[in-house]
Amino acid sequence: MPLDSSTGDAGYPYKTREWLHYLRNHPQDAGWLLRRESELLQDINTELQFPPCFQDAVALLITVFPFYALVRAHARQWGKVLRDALIIAQDLRDSEMQIQIFTQLGASYAVFGKPGSARTSFEIAAERAKERRLVEMRLAAYIGLVRLQTYHLNGEYDPELLDQVVYLMRQAQNNLLVGMAHQTLATAYGFIEDWKAALGHGQTAYGYWLLLNERLYLAQTAFLLAVVYRKLRRFDLAERFLKLSREAFAETGYARQYGLSAYEQGAVNLQRQEWAAAKNWLQMAYRAFKNQESPYDIAMSHHALALAETGLGQLESARENLKISLEYWKLLNNQYELANAYQALAYLEGRAGNRETGLRWLDEAEKICAGLPSYILKRERLRKLIADTRDELLNNAPDPL
Repeated sequence: MPLDSSTGDAGYPYKTREWLHYLRNHPQDAGWLLRRESELLQDINTELQFPPCFQDAVALLITVFPFYALVRAHARQWGKVLRDALIIAQDLRDSEMQIQIFTQLGASYAVFGKPGSARTSFEIAAERAKERRLVEMRLAAYIGLVRLQTYHLNGEYDPELLDQVVYLMRQAQNNLLVGMAHQTLATAYGFIEDWKAALGHGQTAYGYWLLLNERLYLAQTAFLLAVVYRKLRRFDLAERFLKLSREAFAETGYARQYGLSAYEQGAVNLQRQEWAAAKNWLQMAYRAFKNQESPYDIAMSHHALALAETGLGQLESARENLKISLEYWKLLNNQYELANAYQALAYLEGRAGNRETGLRWLDEAEKICAGLPSYILKRERLRKLIADTRDELLNNAPDPL
């Protein structure tokens, strides 16, 4: 790329303008972006401070932020630059720029496990976009809100957010954004276990990514379809889409790809009650996730690993992993997974012969589960699991997991 140290008429560097021009005219692969992260970060940081360069610096920041912060999981350093840009945009009263920055900030906060800050950022962006009748910016903000509540299932779950995404998606002209909306809806419906809707939106999103040749989103959607098919016990299709996701992820530089792949394989083994194999895969997933900044990934790794260890009768280690996951689910305010972890801990204590302790954990699980809205369809399955576990404890004859 022909970048040099030339300056504009006022002595400003204008490097971000050249970077931006190049990125808009030359589709780049992950390797290209990986080689230039430090340069781009330095140039954006520098030119944010010069008024003639500010617009280009922010445009470049918004262009590369999703890759570096979300794909590469470098949200901490890039999030700081984004917050600096927001302060300047507020001073300039540039509303559209603020909407875009707030949307990206919401995504950054979600990665850090700060759902309250993320929600506030997305809501500000959505409201300002609505005031200015910016349909696609509003859709981007609602996509963020749906993703957020999907990964933080609690009593505030709002199904109308999904309806808003559908409504705005039908008005949007940007195919990339429409594809992201379908992918987000597929994920959301998958998390609440509405499998028909999850498959419909997932297959539609997959078609968009094939058409647009978007390898990262193709990989993510293939992974999602693998999860849905595994939940439906259609293991042949699950394995096929998991293989497709691995192949596509290999081209993207996605930081979570190895952890997700290992986790899903471990989940398949869990579902088949192949405890030793599940533990091996889930340990690999944890090692892949532990140095990243996503508390959600760490929580689910500890939680699933505990289930495998319980199946193996390794109760002390399982108990430790469940208690770690409990703290993460509390931090994330994910009430569904918190209740789920309490139920698993109760079952474990039953296996250990600690019936009274198990019953206390079940009381916690039942109380939290009762506060979940009926829109979270898998709530009923969890309530049945809690009831079955209580019966086993009261009968003092828990069966193997």
